[in-house]
Amino acid sequence: MASMTLRPITVDDAEFVCSVRNHPETLRWLHDQTPYSAEHTRDWIGDLRLTWYIVEVGGQPVGYFRQVVDNGLKIGCDIHPRHRRRGYGEAAFREYFRCLANWAWSPTQRNRIWLEVLRDNMPARHLYGKLGFQYEGCKRACVWRNGVAIDSLVMSLIHEPKTGKNAKVIVTYLGPRRSEPRTPRDVCEMLDYLVEQEARVDPGCPMDTIVVVNRSDRSDEWTHRGLALLGREVKFSARSGRFFAMHRSNVGYSFGGYNDAFMVHRNEYDYWLFTEDDHIFIRYGYMQAAIDQLEADRDIGFVAMVGVDKPHGRQKRSPYPPHAHGGVGVVPARVLNEIVASRGALPHQRIHGYDFEGEIAFTNAIHEAGYKLVDCELGDVCTNWKRKNRRTRLVRPWRE
Repeated sequence: MASMTLRPITVDDAEFVCSVRNHPETLRWLHDQTPYSAEHTRDWIGDLRLTWYIVEVGGQPVGYFRQVVDNGLKIGCDIHPRHRRRGYGEAAFREYFRCLANWAWSPTQRNRIWLEVLRDNMPARHLYGKLGFQYEGCKRACVWRNGVAIDSLVMSLIHEPKTGKNAKVIVTYLGPRRSEPRTPRDVCEMLDYLVEQEARVDPGCPMDTIVVVNRSDRSDEWTHRGLALLGREVKFSARSGRFFAMHRSNVGYSFGGYNDAFMVHRNEYDYWLFTEDDHIFIRYGYMQAAIDQLEADRDIGFVAMVGVDKPHGRQKRSPYPPHAHGGVGVVPARVLNEIVASRGALPHQRIHGYDFEGEIAFTNAIHEAGYKLVDCELGDVCTNWKRKNRRTRLVRPWRE
């Protein structure tokens, strides 16, 4: 199966939602068989109480996932009939479970996930049982079909959120750059979007976001705007975690920032994600997916979110030592502590100036310590700011 994603629904999806919901094979099993107009659906999607997702396979919509807070989380999934019997429904549920984190609602409600299913819908009941839902009760004769009263079954499961603390380190610079974004004004535009995504996209587990600001010699309107943006409190919509900035001199560039963040907070977190500011993470559950890979194989030392360097064209091997592009990826604290114990710090250049070897040395040190560097199992994990070509299979081309 091509990569599956769940993205937040928008009013632009109204016609597609109608095509799924109003199809006779969908209405057949819905409790409410009232057809929806596109106009009504746009209003319905705009209801802030609803948090729904479009199910995409290989970037194409195949259905939608329903979610609403109602005595816990009430959920459901409708796949367009032309895409059924391909395993998409089960895959959508499992992707949704992967994305769950500590929800921002009452602790007495947050772990209960439930749904309703008509008694005669045996395929759905079989799937829900396979997913771990248990029978909870019956609403007797509550749905009418062709003059006949039908029972509705309530099924539920208890979701136990992952424990532990994790950190995401984003390094930024508010001075002029060699490529996009080139000016402090461009950087501010990018950071505004980045902060919006940090608040919206659930990484699948509790995580703090540490923005490392490499200080610039500039002091103008846009520099101050950027600092103000990073200094504000960010409210995460679907996970627990803090968003805060730390400031340092621009020594070692991004990799010096990675080192400083880890050395200051090394005793606080179990897993670390390092990234530069022009990589915007868009895939729900990305952090938990990487952690799952690391926990499944302790010989893995780094899960790359952009990709591990590989030969290109006719080359049989890369001209560079094994490393991950940009040093962007997830690594256990125990591996980082091992690197620091042997080298005194995470690899970075100790003087001012650009050093391409910093990118290679950072993750090559993990390889040299005997650990594997692997790509994240998810696709379309992140996007490059305004870069419209697909850099690797993990990086989705930029969409305005």
